[in-house]
Amino acid sequence: MKLTRVPVVSILLLSYVLWPGPTVAGHESAGNESTDSQVVASGQYSLSNDWKKSRERLSYLQEKLDPQSQARVGPLLKPGGDYLDIGPGLGSMTGFFADHAGVTGSITALDINERFLAELAAISPRVKTVHGDVTSYDPGENRFDFIYLRLVLLHLTRSDNQALIARLHKALKPGGYLFIDEFVEGANVNRFWQMGEIDNRLPGYLAAAYKSLSDHMDFDQGYRLPAMMADAGLVNVNVDLTQQRVQGGDNAHGRQMQLAFEQLEAYIVTLPDHQVLFPLIQAAWMSPDAYWYDHGRIFVVGQKPE
Repeated sequence: MKLTRVPVVSILLLSYVLWPGPTVAGHESAGNESTDSQVVASGQYSLSNDWKKSRERLSYLQEKLDPQSQARVGPLLKPGGDYLDIGPGLGSMTGFFADHAGVTGSITALDINERFLAELAAISPRVKTVHGDVTSYDPGENRFDFIYLRLVLLHLTRSDNQALIARLHKALKPGGYLFIDEFVEGANVNRFWQMGEIDNRLPGYLAAAYKSLSDHMDFDQGYRLPAMMADAGLVNVNVDLTQQRVQGGDNAHGRQMQLAFEQLEAYIVTLPDHQVLFPLIQAAWMSPDAYWYDHGRIFVVGQKPE
C-alpha cells in the first residue's frame, strides 16, 4: 500500500478547524461571557476585558508572566506595606501583594474595566478596588510603598506617560518603589523566522500585524522608561531585559497568542493574504512543531529618594 505524506500546512489548518477553542478549568464557558471584540479608536485599549474570551486570555497571560514578575518583585516587598496594582487583570499579582502585605498592609487595585473587580476584592479583605483610568486617576502623595504596572503603558499611545510617571513618583512614600513591567520587540520580524518553515510569508505577515497595531500598542516605549523614571526624580533606576524562545502547542504561550490574535483580528484584516495566513498562524500557535521568540520583557524599577 502506498502512503501519502500529508503536508504540515494541511495538518495545521485541519487542527485550526477542528480545535474547539481554549477553556479554563473552573470558569464558565467563554461563549457565555460578555461581548465580541471590536475596533476601538486610536489610543484606546484594544484588548478590552469585555471581550467574551478575555478571562481565558488573561489566565494564560498571567500563567506565562507571573514567574518572572514575582521573582523580581518579591525582594522589594515588605509586610505591612501599602501597594498600588495598576491594570491587575484577573488579579494574580494582586494576590501576590496581599500575601506579602500581611494583616496590616493594604492593596489598591485600579482598573479601567470593572468586569473582574469584584473578584479582585474577594481575594483579601486588604484589597480595595477602584474603577478608573490611570491617565486621570489621582493617586495622592506619599501613600504607597510599592506601585506596580504590568503591560499598561504600552497601551497608552496617546497619553503623557512622562507626566503619569511623575504623578506616581509623588504617590510613593520616601524609599518606595515604582516597578514597570512591559513588552518590547513587537514587530521585529526576526522573532518569527522559524514560522517561515511553515509558509515563507508568515514572518513578514506577523511583523506587519504588529506594525498595524502601533496606534494601540507602543512596543518601543519600554526602552525609554529608565530615562523617563530618572527625569521624574526617581533614583537607583535599574533595568532588566529578557527574551525567550518558546514552543507552540497546548500551553500558555500558544493559547495566549492565539487568543490575542483572535481578539485583534479586526485590526489586521486588510493585510495582504490575510484570509490565507491568519488561519495558518492561528493553527501554528497551537502546534508543538512551531517555535518563535516571545516578546522581549523589560523590567524597570526606580526608587523615591528617602
